Amino acid sequence: TGSLANLGYSPTIPGHMTSFVYGCLEGFVRHNGRLGVYEPWLFVSWEQDPAEKYVIFHLREGVKYHDGTDFNAQAVKDYLDLHQKLTPGWLANVTSTEIVNQYTVKLNTSYFDLVMWAQLNEQTASPTQLAKGEEACLYNPVGTGPFKFVEYKRDQYLKYERFDDYWAGKPYLDG
Repeated sequence: TGSLANLGYSPTIPGHMTSFVYGCLEGFVRHNGRLGVYEPWLFVSWEQDPAEKYVIFHLREGVKYHDGTDFNAQAVKDYLDLHQKLTPGWLANVTSTEIVNQYTVKLNTSYFDLVMWAQLNEQTASPTQLAKGEEACLYNPVGTGPFKFVEYKRDQYLKYERFDDYWAGKPYLDG
């Protein structure tokens, strides 16, 4: 075993720890198991500019974070802006993020690459929770996933419970 350094401040969760939060935090897209192929998840569709200057993402509607915050374009922009600020080089090809409407964001890009898609597969967290700062979030992940965080006891357990308002329906397990 060992101590988990970060469960909830998603812009800085080390890659080897992401498996501990899969049921709680979700990515914008999902890797389908084939090299370089990503599928819709919280982003339900997208349009890529043939000149590689932007990608427009359409968001899944009716999604809420465990704390009641709406998953919308403002939440996505806030998350992406914070992550880019805290992690130099993350989404290096994204020059800015624009809100097109409540459920559409535009990422202005300098080029397209597979790294961008892999980074959009990383888990996103509630901007309301993230605004509380790193210390408040480290051991309190708040996402959109089928399970919400209950408790972490160092070197003993990590406990989640079913999130009944999950956008894809109630999870089969209670926790």
